[in-house]
Amino acid sequence: MKSPFLTTIFISLHSALLAGSADAVTIAIQDPCSAKNWLQTEITSTDKHTVGELTIEALKNSDLKFAGSPTGINSINGTVTGLDAIEVISDKEMNAYGWCYKVDGREPTLLPSEMFIKTGDEKIHWFFAYSHYLNGKWLTMCTPTSKTKRKFICKKESVE
Repeated sequence: MKSPFLTTIFISLHSALLAGSADAVTIAIQDPCSAKNWLQTEITSTDKHTVGELTIEALKNSDLKFAGSPTGINSINGTVTGLDAIEVISDKEMNAYGWCYKVDGREPTLLPSEMFIKTGDEKIHWFFAYSHYLNGKWLTMCTPTSKTKRKFICKKESVE
């Protein structure tokens, strides 16, 4: 016969362990010109952290130079920003470059500072990309530059 006292202690210990547990979120930052990652690391997290907070923590703990905040990443390892990140194709067409992210393979429509981690074991993948604008409309969003290898993004020596 099981003791109600021991059962209560087991349930209390189990609940305490679960409440205090945190999982590791994987954060990967992909080279803009290849399938290789500049960084792949794990950060301990709970469901109270955002993608932006965890990314900034991972970047601060790495050797990568970056500009950005939990709201968004502007540059990593000197990637282009501002007007240098705009590729004018014609007077009606352009590509705008910047950092995009996925969580578990899906591209959220939220800023990184608004996207909360749900389980603590997600995979966050950052990649440099462009959005294509033509005749007053954005046709595509977050097309990885590693697929197109634009010369002004990918120096000759880094193109595979």
